[in-house]
Amino acid sequence: MPLKSERFYKRSFVVCLVLAIVIKAVRGSFYGSNDILDIFLGSSPSFLYLFGLISLIPIVKSDIEFPAFKKLAIVCTLGALVYELEQYWTSRVFDTYDIIATVLAITAMLVIHKRKWLNT
Repeated sequence: MPLKSERFYKRSFVVCLVLAIVIKAVRGSFYGSNDILDIFLGSSPSFLYLFGLISLIPIVKSDIEFPAFKKLAIVCTLGALVYELEQYWTSRVFDTYDIIATVLAITAMLVIHKRKWLNT
């Protein structure tokens, strides 16, 4: 993978991690002010954690082909979805917007990675 692409994945990981932590830390003080903001604050960590986690794959294995990357990303996503579904029975904070955010994260990363992979 070219150095430029590797920088993208490293930056994605760091930005996603920092934003997810910041949002989780401050979201309590903003809840209830706006329905759309509540959805964003509640579900964005699900998107950011998965997007950041999937960003690690090309960093750890820089010569990964797109089909192998896709399989690993799907496995990570399935793990995240199982975790989201598990919350329905254990902690009762199941949120369909978290499922949507998780699906959006893998979709966005697969589109970005495929474009980068085709351009190399």
